[in-house]
Amino acid sequence: MPSAPGSWRRSGCATCCWLRRDPGIARTSRLLSPQREWRLGPLDDPQALLEPWLEAYQRALCEPLPLLAKCSHGFAHKWRKPGRKEPIEAARAEARLMWQGNDFMAGDSQDPWNALAFRDRDPLDERFEALAEQLYGPALDALQGAEEDAA
Repeated sequence: MPSAPGSWRRSGCATCCWLRRDPGIARTSRLLSPQREWRLGPLDDPQALLEPWLEAYQRALCEPLPLLAKCSHGFAHKWRKPGRKEPIEAARAEARLMWQGNDFMAGDSQDPWNALAFRDRDPLDERFEALAEQLYGPALDALQGAEEDAA
């Protein structure tokens, strides 16, 4: 039975304890991908950023979530940097490319676990878009600021 929103915080889970570490310890955040690793300094409200991930994890224990590594990152990235297209069109096109793949890269649809989980439906729906934006969006926003600072 799913618990109420915010129950992760009330449960005293190890993650929340980790967020309250000794203030003398340097805090950094990482976003990892197969191609690259990004490091960020302390975030303003890490608990607020982590809470949606924990809620998504809790939902994923009951059903497959359309949270696909390449597709979700591609969607959130193109939403922020659409090029000459409208943001939603660019984001959807990139997510579709990352799902299908091409001659040079395998798509998320070719992963056997994804193929099984989403065999009866197209995972790139409104729920996918909301999860990609909610979970990957804040990390990419923070990265964008870090990249501008480094330039």
